[in-house]
Amino acid sequence: MFLWSHLWFLAYLLIFNLVTFPILLRISSQIIQKITTFINSHLVYLPMVIFSGIMATFGSQWPLFVNGQTLTNDWGYFTYNLFAFIIGYLLFLDQRLGKTINSKLRWWMSLFLGSSVIRLVLLGQYQLEGFYGGSQLGRHLVCSIVTGVHTWSAIAFFLALAHRYLENTNTDFLIYMKKASLPFYILHYPITIILGTYIKPLGLGVLPEFLLLSVLTIIITTLAYEFLVKPWPVAQSLLGLK
Repeated sequence: MFLWSHLWFLAYLLIFNLVTFPILLRISSQIIQKITTFINSHLVYLPMVIFSGIMATFGSQWPLFVNGQTLTNDWGYFTYNLFAFIIGYLLFLDQRLGKTINSKLRWWMSLFLGSSVIRLVLLGQYQLEGFYGGSQLGRHLVCSIVTGVHTWSAIAFFLALAHRYLENTNTDFLIYMKKASLPFYILHYPITIILGTYIKPLGLGVLPEFLLLSVLTIIITTLAYEFLVKPWPVAQSLLGLK
């Protein structure tokens, strides 16, 4: 069945842009400066507190990751990602935030790895619905805190890691993928679904199926981009390229 599955975020990003940009563009640079200065002073824990608070409140009524991304009855996940979107906007505006994040790579790594282990243990104990559902207050608060720490430490860790090892790197592959990443993301989903429809009945087993599906998806997606998207301006525009 063709559903938007993990292409959901394109629709969410469109809504985030439509909702926030008219507001953010009207906020004076002085106010933005004060906001980013405050955030920069509390950058280690403030986003964790906000992510945890969103899950503890909105997530109790609209559990994250449980009912899928519907845009209409998904205010927990919507608000959670909206905050991440705003943080990204502020990071783009004020380089001080990025410098603070980049200076704490080991701290972010420790938090990310530690919270990842705890989150996996809790997920294994309570399963998806039990982890994100708000039926038991104490458990829900613990899972909210762990999720908030994990989310922010993951974002900060990978940003700092990319800065450390990719900031001054300009390989042919990175240059290629800067432009191709969004078309690849959009194209690979229908290609994966179509391939999976024919590979699954072969009964190859989980690992062979995964490897075959992955390799064929990469090859066909690359060919589709090279011959159906890259040479044609209209196709490029439809897939988000300038």
